[in-house]
Amino acid sequence: MIDTKALRQKILDMAIRGELVPQDPTDEPASVLLEKIRAEKQRLIKEGKIKKDKTDSVIFKGDDNRHYEKIGNFEPKCIEDELPFEIPDSWNWIRLGNLISIISGVSYDKKDVCQNGVRILRGGNINNLYVTPYQDDVFLPESYRDKEKQVRVNDIIIVASTGSKTIIGKAGYIDRVLNNTQIGAFLRIIRPLFTEIAPYIKLVFATRYYMDYISNQSGGTNINNIKTEHIAKLLIPIPSLLEQERVTVRVKNLFSKLDIIDENQANINTLYDELKKRTLDLAIQGKLVPQDDNDEPASELLKRIRAEKKAQLGKKYVDSYIYKGDDNCYYEK
Repeated sequence: MIDTKALRQKILDMAIRGELVPQDPTDEPASVLLEKIRAEKQRLIKEGKIKKDKTDSVIFKGDDNRHYEKIGNFEPKCIEDELPFEIPDSWNWIRLGNLISIISGVSYDKKDVCQNGVRILRGGNINNLYVTPYQDDVFLPESYRDKEKQVRVNDIIIVASTGSKTIIGKAGYIDRVLNNTQIGAFLRIIRPLFTEIAPYIKLVFATRYYMDYISNQSGGTNINNIKTEHIAKLLIPIPSLLEQERVTVRVKNLFSKLDIIDENQANINTLYDELKKRTLDLAIQGKLVPQDDNDEPASELLKRIRAEKKAQLGKKYVDSYIYKGDDNCYYEK
């Protein structure tokens, strides 16, 4: 049986390490893309569309071939020990917070829950990287409407607070318009600032690398919590925009093939279960193998078994057996 779940993780792991598609030397380096992103962020800040982040940083390679991070006017700091794995020379490391906005969910009073209005997504709406609305979702009156908390296409929704160590950080993608839909207080919206890089950023949230990071960062006595700063500090490897496109297309194609394997495997498992049941039915009916007239009747075997039981139990033995009468009916004595 093929472990498609492990294969998917291997594909994603290769994708963020620069091992899934060939490198194209004609691509501009990722550093050029990041310069454009920083310039665009400055424009958005000046227009008041996003807030200035004091933790914005630049990661670069020094003359000693080691990685350094510069935050604001502070001296660059070597972060070589923080890097989880090697990436191609044309790629760059960047803190996730430089590429996204992180939006908190809405807290509400249970007495305000109503039959319609603003839908509030919770952890149960997130499964297998999808976000699914349900009929029994919580709805709140219009007074709770918040334009910033309204989910948008390309948003990534994560579970930021939960009692389960395996669920913390669980992610789902908004891949279609969901009107009148916001998130609850235990979730966070991860909103890519630039549409072009959103497909690649989504891949990162499906990786074991991301889940292991979140698991290690989450803390709490009874409840696991992920702080905004933990999300923002996640180091992600980023290639040029053209390579991002090649990577995401390759992952999609490979996953489509694995979907077919999963479907066929499910059909095979169903067929196997049906054959197993049919085989057992035939076995107990004596139809699985041809009958041999030279075999002693089963009645002789049962006589020996009764004799052995009588020898073991003595006076406690109660004789009981089933036989076929002259009228072809079965009787129990």
